[in-house]
Amino acid sequence: MQDKIVLKFNLPIECHASRIYTRAMFKIFSDKLFHSGPYEVKGNQLDGKMIVEHVNAETRKRWCKVNYEVHVDRESDTYTCECGMFQ
Repeated sequence: MQDKIVLKFNLPIECHASRIYTRAMFKIFSDKLFHSGPYEVKGNQLDGKMIVEHVNAETRKRWCKVNYEVHVDRESDTYTCECGMFQ
């Protein structure tokens, strides 16, 4: 008997991923989604750029990056993060 995929957050993106990804790829996606949780948007987002910051930035190691710039293209409805993990 095969294991069922367990949704951790019940978000629309997670439900969609569970239907289209293989079990191994869904596990990778789910781990990345989990680790993106402690980031929040800082400042305004009117110019197509936003800064996301780790919520516990002060507790992170000094060498650890805690702020990332995300560019939003509203015409094509795409996002590009300077971390490059989702390209």
